[in-house]
Amino acid sequence: MSRFQEIRHKIRSIKSTAKITGAMQMVAASKMKKAQDLTMKVRPYTSHIREIVGHLLSSYPDYRHPLFEKREKKNVAYIVISTKRGLCGGLNQLLFKGVLDHAKACKAEGIGVKSLLIGAKAIEFFRSSPIETIAAVDPHADTPALEDLVGILAVALKSFENGDIDEIHLCYNLFKGSMVQLPTVERLLPLDFYRNPKELSWEYLFDDDPMMILDILLTRYIEALLYQGILENYTSEQAARMIAMQAASDNAQNLIDDLKLMYNKARQAQITTEITEIVSGAAAITS
Repeated sequence: MSRFQEIRHKIRSIKSTAKITGAMQMVAASKMKKAQDLTMKVRPYTSHIREIVGHLLSSYPDYRHPLFEKREKKNVAYIVISTKRGLCGGLNQLLFKGVLDHAKACKAEGIGVKSLLIGAKAIEFFRSSPIETIAAVDPHADTPALEDLVGILAVALKSFENGDIDEIHLCYNLFKGSMVQLPTVERLLPLDFYRNPKELSWEYLFDDDPMMILDILLTRYIEALLYQGILENYTSEQAARMIAMQAASDNAQNLIDDLKLMYNKARQAQITTEITEIVSGAAAITS
């Protein structure tokens, strides 16, 4: 294969890759819009549940629940939400780094560290991590239903209520915009609500025992927080993939331009050489 054929082959190959990355960029942009709409609907839902629970707790200041119990931190767990696929820049790596830094600080204080993993990339990464994994799930769908997460949530709640884990953190990428996704590590358990009975200005009528309703609401609230984390991370994934594929397409075009310039220069040099040889040959014949 001549040099010119090799360059043309590289140009065709890179153009094919650019078509793929361009298509992936458009797909990611479409998915991001749908995921963003869903995330914006879930955020108020979670906020309203928290508001209702806060109101009820202010109405019943003597209410106690195991999920509020604050203990000396001996063991901490991280629920890490990652993507199912790659090609989304450093989204997962930045989140994993944040989790490892947080875990390192805990270990420095003599606190045990465990993890509960959601997503193929988290399972793959923490397989070689010193952090013990007590539960993992890799949902088939990109945006898993809450039913897919019941098992791992049950493990987390049971471990906390049994005293095996004293604090649980939810780790995900918070969607702030198409250009900004923030690796987030926030405490999930024990729950912390502001109670102020003096400012109580609402009243609820209950068909059932208020304590039973509060128990159900607390479970729903934790489920909502976990599902919101899933949606935030999925929206961040599509935004990061869109930006990564756009950068890949731009880099491909730059590389094509460089190869075309190289091809034209080489072709020009070859033509100059051929002309020089023809002129020299003609001069030799006429002399």
